[in-house]
Amino acid sequence: MSPPIEIYGNSLTVKNSAIDEQEIRFSLLFFDRMMWPDNNLISIGSSTSAAFLEQCGILTRPRYRFTSGGEATKLFVELQLSAFEDMEEKEPGLWALSNAYVNVVKHSPKFAASGGSHVDLLGAIPVPDKDVPLNDILEFKEKRRDQLLGLRIEIQNLASAVMRAGDDAGVFISALEKIEKGCLEVLAVTKEASIPFRLSNVRPRFELDLAKIVGAFVTSAAVQTATSMPKLSLALLALNLIKDNVSIKVGGDITRKAQTQTSPFQYVASYHDEVFKIG
Repeated sequence: MSPPIEIYGNSLTVKNSAIDEQEIRFSLLFFDRMMWPDNNLISIGSSTSAAFLEQCGILTRPRYRFTSGGEATKLFVELQLSAFEDMEEKEPGLWALSNAYVNVVKHSPKFAASGGSHVDLLGAIPVPDKDVPLNDILEFKEKRRDQLLGLRIEIQNLASAVMRAGDDAGVFISALEKIEKGCLEVLAVTKEASIPFRLSNVRPRFELDLAKIVGAFVTSAAVQTATSMPKLSLALLALNLIKDNVSIKVGGDITRKAQTQTSPFQYVASYHDEVFKIG
């Protein structure tokens, strides 16, 4: 994790001195461990939320040092990805980059501009609002770990299922339906939580080109039905929450040149404006 980073040519801007509060809550809901690497080029102190997560043992801040010369922006890009590469080597497939690294990966020689894919889950996943106390999220997560973990596993398994199945549309449809079921279960348990949520658009990015694999049948009627997530749409409509089309979309994207994992290498999320409480 990191505060948002913008890179234009050789110019680099850290847009905020803290990790985005909404991003922290999304990550805390679905992931058990977080990492915000520190460095000797641009060192930023922990915010109140980050310090709390450090005290809980959830967030770690390893420090990376560069002693060699070089262009500052290139060094910073390399440094920001070092923690991810280190953990990926130690625990393959268990770590992913956050929103803040969207611009970083574009400028890294370890990534290629094409050959990967993304799966957009549009308006499908409720996440706690940015003002919800972190301890409330931890309590909710402890009670509903099975549902939260179940959805994450189905997302992680999508690429491997498609890769094994090849041109078998039935396997792809089944994988999409499992993701929809996971979203439904997470929506259901939010009813029991006395905390405000907002819907999100979540984009897991994969090293594999899923769009190429499923391209032959992605426009079939059965696949189109599955990508529209009809059961989730009805559930959201019943709660008067649906404002935009709920759907799953697959497209081409960048990829890691190493291409060693089928689980997502990055989760990019955006959040709807409306805050709701259905408990």
